[in-house]
Amino acid sequence: MNRTLTTSDHFKELVKANEPPLDSEVTAFFASLADVQEKVAKAKSNEDRTSLEQTVVQYKTVLHPMRRLPLDVLGEIFSSVVAQSVEHYETYIYDENYDIPSFATDVNNVQRLPVAWILSWVCVRWRAVCLALPLLWRHVFVSFRQSRMYVCSQATLSYWELLLQRSKAIPLDVVLEQVPYRPSQESDSHPILALLIPTASRWRRLTLATTSGSNQGLLKEIQSSFPSLQFLHIITVQITRPALPTGLMGVSASAIAGKEVRLSGLWDPDILGVPWSEVTSLRLDCICWPLAVLRQADRVKKLTLQSPLFPQLELNRESPITLPSVETLEISGWELDAGLLALLIMPKLHRLIVATIAQLRVSHLVSAFSVHGLPSLRFLDLKLEYISDELCRLLERIPTLEELYLWECRDICDTFLHNFLHDSQPEHGSAPFLPNLTVLEFREVSEHTVFKLELMARVIRYRSGAPQGDDVDATVSAVQGASGMVKLKRGRIEVANFEGGRWKSTWNFLDFP
Repeated sequence: MNRTLTTSDHFKELVKANEPPLDSEVTAFFASLADVQEKVAKAKSNEDRTSLEQTVVQYKTVLHPMRRLPLDVLGEIFSSVVAQSVEHYETYIYDENYDIPSFATDVNNVQRLPVAWILSWVCVRWRAVCLALPLLWRHVFVSFRQSRMYVCSQATLSYWELLLQRSKAIPLDVVLEQVPYRPSQESDSHPILALLIPTASRWRRLTLATTSGSNQGLLKEIQSSFPSLQFLHIITVQITRPALPTGLMGVSASAIAGKEVRLSGLWDPDILGVPWSEVTSLRLDCICWPLAVLRQADRVKKLTLQSPLFPQLELNRESPITLPSVETLEISGWELDAGLLALLIMPKLHRLIVATIAQLRVSHLVSAFSVHGLPSLRFLDLKLEYISDELCRLLERIPTLEELYLWECRDICDTFLHNFLHDSQPEHGSAPFLPNLTVLEFREVSEHTVFKLELMARVIRYRSGAPQGDDVDATVSAVQGASGMVKLKRGRIEVANFEGGRWKSTWNFLDFP
């Protein structure tokens, strides 16, 4: 029986291909595999053992679980792999060293080919699955960094034609880098754009990176196709960052399905006419704050502000801006613009994340939120070099806070830490400090705080109700029960070495639980 199985034409075909065995063959193959493995153990000569081991490898290859996965399961796996591989392209991450977009799509480089192509080359079965799933071919990434001769070659054009054919009628996610757009009436209009523009009605997501505002004329040509667009990211990679030409006035007005908008390097993004009242996620990285845009952002739930190098002046003359739906506010860039934040009224703000390049001062936070406050804040993440008494006073005004993350602290005042411990003393009759706090993490704190580490650890143990000795655990639990103060569910102290202006290695001093 074994000889018949291993020498049959079908078995030989299975060894050479990637097809699954028939259900009726699986049991017999497993029995034969066990028999051959037993013979390997009893083999007397190296030659016999080598031959039998090769047979074992063949059986294991034919019986590998990956071969026998149902096609629909295989398709789900492929879809997940493709989605993960393109995620960083869609978000369009900047290179930290050169301030230019870091991705490129060199179609002659196998490592940068879309994953769907690579998967389709593995075997006939995988190829059939890939070709049957148009979703795998929806991602279009075109970089015009290469020479015109290469980008306009027949091989490159054939590549994109084939990809568009395989995507069928599925909505497309398009990333265009350094677009050399020219009006359609010019004879040297780019061949790839001529190929892609007719598919604009299928564009679900569009990231458009250009070296000047005038090159965004591509938007003018496809504006009638915007109703299906859900994600729009426009980037101008140019130091001067000129104003958009008036010819683009209202060019994005038809993007009524747009839910997520990211604008980088634009002087006056409101000229695009995006239906801001429909947007739910908005990222602004502008040379000056587009207040007209913010005043229309009624449905934005996530707002990200990339602060400009020079804060805008005379904002105190502007009237307040109400953002009734904002739940998450992320601030990055050069420094926190307290003047802008003082204008914003965000009654539903739950999450605040501040990670600026310049040193963040607590006084800026106090100034930013002194007028309208943070009545609903539950999550606070700060990159804060020095923690002073001022932070205590700010946090005392946020009793709803549940999670507090403090990054890259070089010095932490004792008063701040003792405030957490003071609540645990029975004779303390005032309201507890941050009574609803469930998470407290000190991340990448400087090694210069080494003399405060034990005190920081004591704070986490106190607030978590962990055993301290001398019946402290019982005391803390009694005080927590009487005051309504909840216990910490998670606490962490992570220490980092700071050398040459950069954070080096990190190690956990405490990680609870």
